[in-house]
This record gives sequence, structure tokens and C-alpha cells, in this order.
Amino acid sequence: MFSPNPVCSFTFIKQPKALVTSVERRRKGSMADSARGICDECACVDKARAAVWPAEVLNEAPNQATMSAEALNKHHHQVNFLPNAEDYVLINCFGKGFGGFSKVFVACHRTSEKLVVVKQTNVDVQNTRQLEELKYEVQVLRSLCHPNILPFYCSFVNRQEVWCVLPLMQFGSCADILKNSFPDGMCELLVSAILWEILQGLEYLHKIGIIHRALKGSHILIGANGEVCLSGLKRCIFLPVHGNVDNNQMAHQFPSHAVTVLPWMAPEILQQDLRGYNFQSDIYSFGITAIELARGIVPYLGMPPTKILLDKLKGNSPKLCDTLVVNDPESSVQLTTSDSGVESAVTSVVEGRDGGQPSSTQENFSTSFQQVKRKTKEIVVELLSSVPSLANCSKDKRLDQDIATSIAAENLSAMTLDEWTF
Repeated sequence: MFSPNPVCSFTFIKQPKALVTSVERRRKGSMADSARGICDECACVDKARAAVWPAEVLNEAPNQATMSAEALNKHHHQVNFLPNAEDYVLINCFGKGFGGFSKVFVACHRTSEKLVVVKQTNVDVQNTRQLEELKYEVQVLRSLCHPNILPFYCSFVNRQEVWCVLPLMQFGSCADILKNSFPDGMCELLVSAILWEILQGLEYLHKIGIIHRALKGSHILIGANGEVCLSGLKRCIFLPVHGNVDNNQMAHQFPSHAVTVLPWMAPEILQQDLRGYNFQSDIYSFGITAIELARGIVPYLGMPPTKILLDKLKGNSPKLCDTLVVNDPESSVQLTTSDSGVESAVTSVVEGRDGGQPSSTQENFSTSFQQVKRKTKEIVVELLSSVPSLANCSKDKRLDQDIATSIAAENLSAMTLDEWTF
């Protein structure tokens, strides 16, 4: 913890250098920073442009020098999403997040008529730790720019809620797709396409020193055009990276969310010893996620947490079942190989991990990836054509009534007895 800057009224947390390098580069020498309360030595909300003061929220342009050609082209044509609640019409609530404290809505952006996701988090019921996690998630998301990482549009305060505006991934998460459309697991072609895209996102995170620590099916989102994006970065941590990603940097922080992601968590994290863990832990989670996608269920499902922990610490690794669906008979795109390349690759990744780098993992999956890596989006769109889209949800008329009731209750609580006429 750092001592607060007199200008800044927020709690300070140390911000990793990898997170603020581009921000500091753009703002170096600016005299306006101190006037706005931006502290060079902290990661306060104002610096991350998270929404605490609506008037201060800005949509900063990402660092174009580090953007790929595809991402740069999208940036030049992107819609400007302003931090104003009146710009978004809530359509339907389709889920909850942030430990059940957030409501996730499909919404329509009035100016562009584009469908987006609005995540509302009530800060009145948050404790200090949860507020810090919310700030941290916003800071991380705003600092990243990659086609396989979920973009972040803006955030702002509306009454007692923090609104985060994100793109709508119409097919939802892989966990939802498995539950509703593929209860017995996805075909190998679809699994390979999704895993290839996820590896690109993991490689990006590892190069800038980020360990995801919560990779699983519910944190893999798929868009209408076949985009595959990683989310769930509020639990990630940073390791210093000098040059190429290597194995000499270790983390020793035990995650507080370990129980919720226990089936996907690497044994070295659970051991809590002096050896620590590094980027290899994400590769283990990647292998477990591959099994989840292929089988339709998560390994260790229904087992008590203590038994899962002991099983992992003994070195036992889950195996991909022998009944993996190699091809979708109703699809026009098929794998040319007759054996299951994913099965042997998953076994290698979960058990050996071969250095724990995404490039090594790509080599393990080379047979399957060779056929999908140039046309992943087309494959994903075709094989998910039967999956219901969130964009087709109907307007929930109860939302308007709930909003009106909430505003009326807020106005009523603000009134004093002197304003009443009897």
C-alpha cells in the first residue's frame, strides 16, 4: 500500500508496470494529470478511467503502435460508446456475475442501434475487497487490446450502480453452449477451432506477464461472426517479464477463488509451497477446458473439494474419454484425420505441459490446428448455427417498471418531512 496523494481520494493499490506502460507513455509530461488527481505511483480509479466520477470517464484510444492490423482496422471503425446511462436501452437480463452481485443485460446503444452487454454492479452491497476487485477488473480490461480478449467499451456510475459496457457475444459462453446445445460435448473440429483462438489470447497475456488463473468454459465467449474471446480476468495476476517468457519467475499468491475453479486449477497452485507457479498453470487449465468442451462435462464433477484437492496433489490427471465425437455428421466441414488428435494432445498438455508455453501446446495440437487455424471463424459459425443467439431475445417489459420503481424509491428516500403536505 502507498500513502495517498492529497489530490486523490481513493484507496491506492500498486499497479504492475506492464499494465500502465502505454498509459504512462501517453501522459508523460502532462501537467493536467495532477489537476485531475492522477497518481504516477498508484492505480487509482481515476487513472484507469473507471467510473467513479462520470464527468471524468473518457474513452481513450488504445496504443495503436502495439495493435495488430486486424485490431487497428476495427478500432478505426468502432462506435463511440459514451458513459451515459440514457444512451443504453436495457432489453433483457440473461445472467449474473461478480459473485451474484452483478446483473448482466442485453442492451441497445441508442446512437448506433448496436446490441451490447451492460453489467450493473450495486456498490452499496460491496465490501472493500469486492470494490477493489471491481476496480482491478476494469483496470485490466482497459489496458488490453487483442482480438481474443474481450474488449471493454466504457464504465460509469448510475445512481448506486457501476455500469460496464461490453460487446455482445451472441452465442454466449462455451459453458452455456454445452449446457443448451451440446450436452454430450462438441465435435473435435469445433473444439480445435475454439482452442486455437484461445491459445492466441493466452500467448498475448503471457507475453505481457499476465497469468489468467481462471480459464474455463464459462470464461470463453463466442460472437456471431465466430470471434472467440477470453474473459474472467478479475482474478489474474502479473509476473515481471524480461524479454521472452521464461520459467524463472514464480508467483506464490494463493487465489481466494480457488474453490470455485478447483477442477480447472493447476496442482502447483494448490500445493502452496516455495516452488510457486507460473504461466504453466494456465496451460493445465487449458487442457482441462479442452476436456470440458469435448466431453460436455467438467472433470471431477460432483466430487467433494477435498477429494479433488487430494487427487490433484497425488499427480492424477483426468483423461479425455474414448467416445470423443470426431466429426459432426450434419456439417459440410470435416476433419481429414481418422484418429482423435485432440485426445493425445490433451493428455500431453495436462500431464507434461512441455515447458508450459502456448507455442509448445500448439505443437501438441498441430494435427488438429493445421486444418482449422486459417478458417476458425467460418468453422465456428457453421457448427454453432443451431445455437440460439442472445441477439434474438425479446424485450422484457418488466424492466421499465423496475427502473421506474427504483427511481421513485430513490427520490422518496431523499425527501424530508418538510416537503410533505398533509
